[in-house]
Amino acid sequence: MAIASDQLRVFDRAAKRQQRNRAALRSQYPLACHLRDEIAWQLSDRVNDINRQFLSGLDLGCGTGLLGKHLDQELVKSLVQCDSAAHMLAKFHPQARDLHLRVECDEEALPFAPNTFDLVVSNLSLHWINDLPGTLQQVMKILKPDGVFIASLFGKFVHLLSCLFGKFVHLLSCLFLWQICSSSLLGGNCASLFGKFMHLLRDLEIFFWQICAFSLEKLTVFLRKFVGNLHIFCG
Repeated sequence: MAIASDQLRVFDRAAKRQQRNRAALRSQYPLACHLRDEIAWQLSDRVNDINRQFLSGLDLGCGTGLLGKHLDQELVKSLVQCDSAAHMLAKFHPQARDLHLRVECDEEALPFAPNTFDLVVSNLSLHWINDLPGTLQQVMKILKPDGVFIASLFGKFVHLLSCLFGKFVHLLSCLFLWQICSSSLLGGNCASLFGKFMHLLRDLEIFFWQICAFSLEKLTVFLRKFVGNLHIFCG
């Protein structure tokens, strides 16, 4: 049995909790949450498709409460929001709801009684769980018999995109070195070229996250901008 439990320990939960606490204290952390916020909105839209009111809900791995701000109180009357990182709970989004219902707990050891919630939601959090089947069993226990569970997770599609993103950045870096060598030989401005390169990488990162969020309208805008910047860089 000890070997089996060790095999399930893929992630160091204490180290992850410490990393998330440090991230929450950074002033620029809200700017890095655009993907989580976009997926939170899409997840809340799925909840809105259910024709009923949920009296009690639980946001599992709530972070800074981004999902809660998209769930109207007419839809979910009361929302408990739990997370293992205390600083995440302390740095709740200004538009977050039910601040008095924040709970610090490990998602792998839920402290709630059986048949407590009508709804359990989780936004981009369960992929850090070691024993995912065990956590899902706990979710089933704390849900009422007619309860609803909806969650979002990263999958193989995002992993594939990240690999393609890394390879494309490598190609851009090679192109940048070639441009630097050519510019140096011709007496060009290398500093200006480096600035264009960094701007291009920033646009590429935004474009990648928009693909992950499946936002077609934003994808079109960023794709046009990115192609324009790429033309300027190569021109």
